[in-house]
Amino acid sequence: MTGTRKTTMRLSVHYCFIQGDFWMSSSVIIGFAAAYLQSKQIDNTQIGIILALAYILSIILQQMMAAAADKHKRLPLKIMTAGLMAAVVSLSILLAGCTDSEKLIAVLFILVCTLHLSIVPLINSLALQFVDRGIPVNFSVARGMGSVFYGIISFIVGYLVQRDGAAVIVPVFAVIYGILLVLTLTFPSPSPQMGKSEEGIGGRSQKIKGESFIAFFVRYKLFFVLLAGVTLQFITFNATCTYMINILRAVGGDSADLGLSNGLGALSELPTFLLFNYLVRKIRCSTLLKIAAFFFVVKFIVLLLATGVAMILFAQGLQMVTFALFIPASVYYVNERMDSENKVKGQALMTAAYIGVSGTIGDFAGGQMIDRLGVQAMLQAGVVLSILGLALIVIGAKDTADLRVSKALKAEGSCCHE
Repeated sequence: MTGTRKTTMRLSVHYCFIQGDFWMSSSVIIGFAAAYLQSKQIDNTQIGIILALAYILSIILQQMMAAAADKHKRLPLKIMTAGLMAAVVSLSILLAGCTDSEKLIAVLFILVCTLHLSIVPLINSLALQFVDRGIPVNFSVARGMGSVFYGIISFIVGYLVQRDGAAVIVPVFAVIYGILLVLTLTFPSPSPQMGKSEEGIGGRSQKIKGESFIAFFVRYKLFFVLLAGVTLQFITFNATCTYMINILRAVGGDSADLGLSNGLGALSELPTFLLFNYLVRKIRCSTLLKIAAFFFVVKFIVLLLATGVAMILFAQGLQMVTFALFIPASVYYVNERMDSENKVKGQALMTAAYIGVSGTIGDFAGGQMIDRLGVQAMLQAGVVLSILGLALIVIGAKDTADLRVSKALKAEGSCCHE
């Protein structure tokens, strides 16, 4: 094994643990958010507001961090990332010790989730900075490991919450994040000898001058139809993820079932993540997006019609052909559809659609609907939105003239999703 291959293997294994640990922490603080906040006597409407604020603030903070990264190019990416992680650990310790004040709990929880969500692109860029320098750190496998770790910790935390109560959630999260901080600090930074890419380190070193937003909109009108469809479907997706504990309780489930549900959904994603490079060579990206959109509708209908925990678990198993198919397909699709100067803008808009905008609306509106009209009303509205979203995605997901995957993505294996 050559020195370069050994370096690539070592980096890939280390990065797998970073992704795995990060998505474990996400499972705990986001996957069990409603269970934790409800245990603090915070109702669903308030939960929706708390999480919506976290999504909005994370979008703003991500832009601020991107600007800071461009301004301070000599600051190692891992140091910036570790600084935010240290803040998350500190705030989590404060949150774990706060038991009485609902307002203080809400503020601390918003801050923790805001910082946590803001770290996502930085975690991705830890790999991209090496990919840009010709070291093909395997992002797809690492993200697949993230799903495995997410699934495992979901089972464990679900059991712990059922046995010991929701108070265990934040301490477990803080411990996992402390380990993540150590893993990040010990992750190597690219050496000057590795060379530089034309596009910079993980998109940090230089900005690509693209079109104005109006010119971009005129050129890619159908892309905005696609974004509208994605937003509608992910409003329902984010709402069902956040309020899964309410959906389960409506059919007789509990916190242990929440852990089982989240874990099963995450583990079912792994085969798709690992096989996606093969799929994208056989099936057009636009078709994969439409397939994922169709099965999102199927999943939400199953959740609506569920009469027991088993049906909800079946719906969660459809993550294999919904979320796990959509995420890499959307990255490949934007890469194929956009001119080089607009790729970054396209990826940013797609991410904002399925995380920021949809998460904000889904969590806020979902909490309101559950408190006022009940779980079934939320699911009924979600099915309608997902069907409308499917129609828009079918219209907006235009087949590309060049159906081949770009050389960079083919070699790297989809290093940009989520």
